[in-house]
Amino acid sequence: DPGFFRVFHRAFLPEIRARWRELRDAGIISTQNINAAIKRQVDLIDPASMVQDIANWPLDIATGAPASMQAEGKWSVAYIMQYAATRIAWIDAQWGYSG
Repeated sequence: DPGFFRVFHRAFLPEIRARWRELRDAGIISTQNINAAIKRQVDLIDPASMVQDIANWPLDIATGAPASMQAEGKWSVAYIMQYAATRIAWIDAQWGYSG
């Protein structure tokens, strides 16, 4: 039930907006930080393990990425990074943040 979140949003809108601005101004929430966090995690993956994983679980079967995700690149690191950047920009627009 989203009722709690609606009430929370209405009651704390100024505080939420201020906190977003604080985190953005400090650079804590930024495309660079999010991309760096993603890269840190991806760098932990052994490329040989990735090759073996794809050999064991091809991306075109039920246990892999659906064809629609493959075609749009939704399984890729680049897609995830772009999604994060787009999402940050969208939230900026919602809160009226212009940097």
